[in-house]
Amino acid sequence: MEPRFADRLEWEVTRACDLECRHCLNRSHQPRPRELDTEESLAVAAELGRLGCRVATLSGGEPTLRSDWPQIAQVLARSGVIVHLVTNGQRFGRTEARLARAAGVGGVQVSVDGCDVTHDRIRRRPGAFAQVERAAGRLVDAGVPLGFFTTVSQDNAAQLDDLAAWVSRWDPAVWKIWLGAPRRGRLGWLPLDALPNLMDRLSRLQQAHPYLRVQGRPGQGARPHASGREVLGLRSDGTVTTSLALPDAPGLGSVRHSPLPHLWRAAKAARRQLHC
Repeated sequence: MEPRFADRLEWEVTRACDLECRHCLNRSHQPRPRELDTEESLAVAAELGRLGCRVATLSGGEPTLRSDWPQIAQVLARSGVIVHLVTNGQRFGRTEARLARAAGVGGVQVSVDGCDVTHDRIRRRPGAFAQVERAAGRLVDAGVPLGFFTTVSQDNAAQLDDLAAWVSRWDPAVWKIWLGAPRRGRLGWLPLDALPNLMDRLSRLQQAHPYLRVQGRPGQGARPHASGREVLGLRSDGTVTTSLALPDAPGLGSVRHSPLPHLWRAAKAARRQLHC
């Protein structure tokens, strides 16, 4: 029997961001016009629980730039939804770690694209890697499950073994590696003929680090998103799409104007059209 709602929700709680990373499609780094306010966001969070959504990932932009992110997370968690938070770690100190734990966040993934200067160069901020280490330490101290998220490109592919050694020091719950599409941002993306070697390296790393998960580039050996069937995307202005991992995916309607079950059915229909 088909579930009545998406298993997972990817929720961009704001487009605002305090970094200008080389691989990011977010050109403005500013909030979207008319982002959902606190009352609207909390209503959506409660509804997700009633509909049986299992996991909600709060991302951005940078989600901690919204002062109400702990409230959103808490309502989700109290509604029975497992809450994950993705952050660049630049503002994540003791206070944020304690708020995450108090809100019932089930895991925080900190973005890291290399060791030390490599990460700083990709993130376009000196000292960004030091802030990632600080955030990871605060999360461990607070007892919040820690994970990492890495986007692979020519700028950091050669450093994956060193990065794996650094990640392993934290005994993370998960390390997600994203093989981004060549058209994303301004990084030097790996050519297609380099992918077989990269996938062999990642396979060896997975044997040593079973918490590593590879995503992106369907058809190239990576795990694809199950967009529209298991996953639903929610932009910060209330627009629903098949997945936030597909930035060009059309909007299917807004939670301001349509019930979430109706929007999920629209997402499933859009996915079927893509694969027919």
